[in-house]
Amino acid sequence: MSSASSTYLQGAHGRAEAVRGEFVLAVRGTVARRPAGTENPKLATGEVEVHAAELRILNEARPLPFPIDDEAEVDELGPIDQERFDAVMISAMQAAGVDPAMIYAYRSTGILISEQNLHQRSKVDRRRWQAAVEGYEEQSRPWT
Repeated sequence: MSSASSTYLQGAHGRAEAVRGEFVLAVRGTVARRPAGTENPKLATGEVEVHAAELRILNEARPLPFPIDDEAEVDELGPIDQERFDAVMISAMQAAGVDPAMIYAYRSTGILISEQNLHQRSKVDRRRWQAAVEGYEEQSRPWT
């Protein structure tokens, strides 16, 4: 191996040390069998490795708010149905102190509108949402 290619590989290796699992990469190199005893039968690609000659970071990602752990024990309940999804959403909204009228509007319309996404909603969605909020306010007004 020439000194120039050795330096190039060290540069790729140095860049690889800064990479996190969420990054999108482009790697050029050669695919080779892993040395005996280093195979990973848990991975479909566990018998091979890439000897990188070039590494480009196509997209960096901010750290995720939670760790991704393929080995973690997970209670697999299968696909979440709409009823369970709504229950989780409403519980999270209540825990966050969201106005009950907003929760009612979400239950009534299936639409979640906030100051941040209002401009992304159609006029029809906004009207349905506003009608649901007003309906809640009328129901919860004390009789006068």
